[in-house]
Amino acid sequence: MIMNTNPLPIIDPEFTADFLRAANLKRLNRLWAKLEIVIGLVAATCGLILLRDRAANEMLCGGLIVLGLYLAAAGHRSHLYQSQNRQTAYLAQLIQKAD
Repeated sequence: MIMNTNPLPIIDPEFTADFLRAANLKRLNRLWAKLEIVIGLVAATCGLILLRDRAANEMLCGGLIVLGLYLAAAGHRSHLYQSQNRQTAYLAQLIQKAD
């Protein structure tokens, strides 16, 4: 049989915290990452609306769009870092249990 049908063990939160501390990785805040995405998308949308209605200077609208998209990308990057850290800790936990 090629595939193993045994379920994988559940990740241990205590092991994850110890692993991240040992790797000198700080715990990232999920709420802040979500807020960065939302605030960024709102700012970009405001910039687009102002640009469409010609209600403000084009430079201001462009700045809002760029700033908003940067914030949204930064929030997405934070989520990626969080999941990568959790997956690395889980892999280390599996390797430790295999030994």
